[in-house]
Amino acid sequence: MLVQFSVKNYKSFRDEAKLSLVASRYDKDPSTETHWVNVPALDRDSGPFRLLKSVAIYGANASGKSKLVEALSFMRHFMLRSSGGTQLNDKIPTVPFRLNPEVEQAPSEFELVFLHEGELFRYGFEVTTEKVVSEWLYHRPKTKEIEVFYRDEQTFDVINPRQFKTGLRLAKDDMIRPNALMLSVAAQFNDPLARRVFAWLAKLNVISGLQEEGYEGFTVSRVMHTEGKSAVMNFLAGADLGIADVRVQPIEHESDLPGNLPSSLRERLAEALTEKDGVILGGTKTLHRRYDSDGNPLGTVEFDMDDESSGTQKYFALSGPILETLQQGDTLVVDELESKLHPNLVRKIVGLFHSPETNPHNAQLIFNTHDSNLLSAGGPTRPLLRRDQIWFVSKDRYGASSLYALSDFKTDTVRKGDDYREKYLQGRFGAVPYLNDYDETVSQTLQPVADEE
Repeated sequence: MLVQFSVKNYKSFRDEAKLSLVASRYDKDPSTETHWVNVPALDRDSGPFRLLKSVAIYGANASGKSKLVEALSFMRHFMLRSSGGTQLNDKIPTVPFRLNPEVEQAPSEFELVFLHEGELFRYGFEVTTEKVVSEWLYHRPKTKEIEVFYRDEQTFDVINPRQFKTGLRLAKDDMIRPNALMLSVAAQFNDPLARRVFAWLAKLNVISGLQEEGYEGFTVSRVMHTEGKSAVMNFLAGADLGIADVRVQPIEHESDLPGNLPSSLRERLAEALTEKDGVILGGTKTLHRRYDSDGNPLGTVEFDMDDESSGTQKYFALSGPILETLQQGDTLVVDELESKLHPNLVRKIVGLFHSPETNPHNAQLIFNTHDSNLLSAGGPTRPLLRRDQIWFVSKDRYGASSLYALSDFKTDTVRKGDDYREKYLQGRFGAVPYLNDYDETVSQTLQPVADEE
């Protein structure tokens, strides 16, 4: 499970921002006990702590909500690709805060704290577009955090060689490029500790709620198997979309490809089909029941998925990642979860992660949203989100984003049972657009230009 993610000097985040999924101890409301999971004590000085199963992040347009997700996505991608997917002189695709010339020259910093197989890991790095400036890994297998290694540019200090033998050998043999992460290289050489970190990283998935084509293929691949299709169909049925069935036609031969494809695309697809067991998934079809004028059933009629509403297409695409996350106990991060979806449907999706029945493996959902209805969904007696599950991103006059939780506010500002939605829309928590001059500014724009005399 994800415990904490922090970022500094990346895109709109000039100063350090920390997103914590550690539940606050203030709230002992029994109606929210399913919103978190107990984690055993990891040191002698502290008792058990609790990790949240979901977090919602609010903010005005251009405040930095998506940039926070992009920061997490960049860290994950760079960890996976820096050793094998780049060459010696390739640039590192980090983007520092560009509205301050001094900060722009400083490195970007990222750190993950996560729980995997009952043990705590803390891993991070600093990078510029040219090189890895620093890198570190800490591991807490029992009650004490152990420093595994620390890197200062091309100087590697393997503190615990017994745990990280591969890293020690790689450092001695000068096998780590300046633009590659030591941990990534060690994982390629099957280092046991590095592979454990990457095993957890495979359980962290980041997707965009605005571009479902990026993960729709994953859902389609599930539909190709009986067990996966059954789960997807139940997921669709619960949303009252009127879909009786979903079919996917696999294309196994070049002759089955559409005749109007561009030649370059046809060549690429044909090449994929010639590979061993090569199969391309064709268009997705939905089946709807039809009836006569007296309401008697007349079988089904087939539609292309493109004929469905944009909300239906989005929900279908999301079904695969959501189901996989719940079944495997993964962590899913979604940018703009509510885009194209009805508020009641979004509330139900979030509720899946709070229910022990639908989330027995303690999966986590982190999402950006503008859906203020979630702040009051369920009412004050049974809120959908606790105060520590509600986060805000706000941008100051200098263009720098900051991140904070509703639970950070003093109790005289936020009280139990408050209508968080109303206070948020009133601007009591910040993270909303400043619109006092909106009407006047727009009216000036729309005024006709006076004729010159």
